[in-house]
Amino acid sequence: MNYKTQLYLSIFTIVIAIIGVFFFAICPIVSSIKDNSYELLNDRRELASIEYLTKSFEDFEKNFILYKEGLEEMEGLLSNESLIDPEIPIEFINFFKEQSSALDLNLRILPIQDPIIQEEYWNSLKFRITGIGRVDHMRSFIEKIENSKWLLGINEISINIYKEDLENPTRDYVAINIVIKIYAQD
Repeated sequence: MNYKTQLYLSIFTIVIAIIGVFFFAICPIVSSIKDNSYELLNDRRELASIEYLTKSFEDFEKNFILYKEGLEEMEGLLSNESLIDPEIPIEFINFFKEQSSALDLNLRILPIQDPIIQEEYWNSLKFRITGIGRVDHMRSFIEKIENSKWLLGINEISINIYKEDLENPTRDYVAINIVIKIYAQD
């Protein structure tokens, strides 16, 4: 073999050896480092999450009495102010009468048969409100009911143009029919 062939063969062998070392030694090491860094990042995230939960639990533990008092106060307000007495809903009926007369509405309120309905958490009473009045007054009345201190929901509502005189119906007056559900104390 001549000198030139030996040189090319040596260079070729060295290049093959370098490529072999790169693919069989360096690539697995780089891949292992990459996988380990992802694992480390996930472990750090998990550790940070656990530390956050620990701090939250410690905060809850320190302020438990304060939270408990606040919850009891909210429950007391809810049961005393926002729920209607199922036996004698006088305060709600008085509110209804006051709003009806203040807004110059001709309204009636009737309890729906079998008024106490067993719910998941609270009992409720249902009432039907029917009547006639000016459109803007009716809208104000409905807003006042919705924004009242009681927990209630409007289950059904129908509003129609009131036609006292069939030949000349006026659009200023409407007839309403509303079914509301008011949550009651136990």
